[in-house]
Amino acid sequence: MSPGDSSRCEPKNSEKEAQTAPSWTVLEADREIASFVLEFSYFQEYVVHHAAAALSAKLIDPSAVGSHNLRVELALAQLNKHLALAVQSVWESHFRRWLRLCAKELDRPVALLRRIQIANTPKLDDLLFELRGRRMADLAGGQLLHELVLVGNVVRHGDGPSALRLNALRPDIWLNPPNPESEGGLDDLASELAISVDRLEAYAQSVSDFWLAISSLSGPTEMDPWPFEDHSEAQS
Repeated sequence: MSPGDSSRCEPKNSEKEAQTAPSWTVLEADREIASFVLEFSYFQEYVVHHAAAALSAKLIDPSAVGSHNLRVELALAQLNKHLALAVQSVWESHFRRWLRLCAKELDRPVALLRRIQIANTPKLDDLLFELRGRRMADLAGGQLLHELVLVGNVVRHGDGPSALRLNALRPDIWLNPPNPESEGGLDDLASELAISVDRLEAYAQSVSDFWLAISSLSGPTEMDPWPFEDHSEAQS
């Protein structure tokens, strides 16, 4: 994702677009989804879920007095934003690879492969439509992935425009919501993000849901993509 990625991945459905959308055709590239899902399921289970639960269990003290647990919760919320960035990075890496495989199989020009390599997320969404006739927002998990991308922008760059869009979507995940009129303006906003464990779990689940939605369009895969427990009930 490029530093200037501040656009929104919003639905762009229209009658004209519906008429020009390529029909879904199963490609060999879709077989790669099973490996993406398996890799991410390990990450989701053993890094996101187990690590978050273990840290909370280790550090939260039910018998503590004063502000100990509040300070711990704030520290964990700060850590969770970096875990959210890791979730976003894994998803984006797989998404770009899959789009490139699709483009190669469809004999698209080398220039399009280069576009996939450098495009920001809204442009990747356009390429998804161009190659496969679907929008992220139309697929399960796609809307929440849009939010996750904005979180990633803020964590990476302290991105002002992304912060304002994220604040419009989720005003409850800030210690102090971004304010363009404040003395600091919209700089270094990453420190103001506080991602709950439930929200982190929801971001991870959105990745799984997204790939499952695409996989379901292509029919069953050779690999069971869900070897672990589903933590979707943790979504907020």
